[in-house]
Amino acid sequence: MRCGWSATGRSLSYIFLPAHWGGDPIPDCSAMKYAESVVSFASHWEGSKGTPLIFVVDTDSVVRQAVASVLNWSGCRTRVFRDSKEVLDELASGETTPDLLVTGYSFPGISGLKLIARCRARWPGMKTVLISRRFWPGAVVAAFHKADKFMHKPFDVKVFVDAVHELLHPAPVKEF
Repeated sequence: MRCGWSATGRSLSYIFLPAHWGGDPIPDCSAMKYAESVVSFASHWEGSKGTPLIFVVDTDSVVRQAVASVLNWSGCRTRVFRDSKEVLDELASGETTPDLLVTGYSFPGISGLKLIARCRARWPGMKTVLISRRFWPGAVVAAFHKADKFMHKPFDVKVFVDAVHELLHPAPVKEF
């Protein structure tokens, strides 16, 4: 077991992640250092168009809940799904459309990359992050052609939160 994190509401606590997670999402399990960056991140949503909705898709329930928890704690709304079929069924209902899709790579049936492609075909502006334990040049190239960001698991939580913020609120381009 490795030390990990969990966030509920506005208080940070610890959970233990299975060894297959592969590392500590927070270097040295430093919750306080991380909490400062998340509070800063959450303040960006105040006064914006609304709280972003993020769909989190992963077959691993621990990863799914951990990613959703940090996004919730940082001021986002989340919905979690086990696989691509669940997401496509939800999207087909027409009730909700996320601002961002965070998806794993390997699923039975429809892969994460195919899910991204289907979502982009219907909602071209949807931002996407692909997360995967698999890391080889072909996967990275494929991910960059379809996903806005690729994060190799395990990833640093602050880097992940910063990437989400950057996708949802891109900095204006400065003209020279």
